[in-house]
Amino acid sequence: MNELINVTVRESGFKAVSVRELYNGLGLSRTNFKNWIKFNVLENEFFFEGEDWAGCMVSIQGNETMDFAISIEMAKHIAMMAKTAKSHEYRNYFIACEKIALESPLDTYIGMSEEDRAIAYFTKSKEAKQLQIENETNKPKVEAFKVLIDTTGLMDWNTIAKSLGLGKNIMLNLLRAGKILQADGLPYQAYMKYFEIKHGVKNNIRYTKVLTNVKGLEYLRKKIIKIQAKEIIDKEEREKEIKEVMVSTTKVVRGYRGSKITNKELQRGN
Repeated sequence: MNELINVTVRESGFKAVSVRELYNGLGLSRTNFKNWIKFNVLENEFFFEGEDWAGCMVSIQGNETMDFAISIEMAKHIAMMAKTAKSHEYRNYFIACEKIALESPLDTYIGMSEEDRAIAYFTKSKEAKQLQIENETNKPKVEAFKVLIDTTGLMDWNTIAKSLGLGKNIMLNLLRAGKILQADGLPYQAYMKYFEIKHGVKNNIRYTKVLTNVKGLEYLRKKIIKIQAKEIIDKEEREKEIKEVMVSTTKVVRGYRGSKITNKELQRGN
């Protein structure tokens, strides 16, 4: 089968394709990527982050830009919905990829030479050992994280920020930009199910504390990734618009410099 689009196979066996590569391959408008990605990936009701797609940074012509790795099933769905001249070709390609994935691993193993079988065995053993080492390495971090959660299983903003690997102020600004938090730092009513608000008095000063649980933390992690992705895409669109304006302005200036205006024409203009 000829390769129509690059398919990346993860160690888990999960197959993914670049959404940017798919977008270009389907022959869609290059100026509509921002809106297209929002509708087909970020706000797609049928496919979910962490299961069917994930955001990632890639380098294109030396510039860091946002891309998304999507599953073969999701790519097939998007190709069918695109309704371009290339839609059926990509759809059939993804169906063929799924068919290959369903082939029995045992059949593949039987077809190996003794040398290849030995290599496969030692590779799997090495991967299992590496996973065990990683689990042992991460165990103290997991225990330390548990200590950060109070006895009610709730976390404050400092703990949440550390868990997400962000500065507290950066995280809060992202959540405000995503319309999850209000200007005063309290969640909007639509998101209250992920939070618990505690009021108290300390040193005769009233305070309000926003807390969340592990479920809320996971939701915030996914939401922040979407917000960051949107900001990166918006930035790319703004930079593109600025470049287009600069190119247009340069052409006008060059045209002006290249024209010859007589003194009479200048006086007539005045």
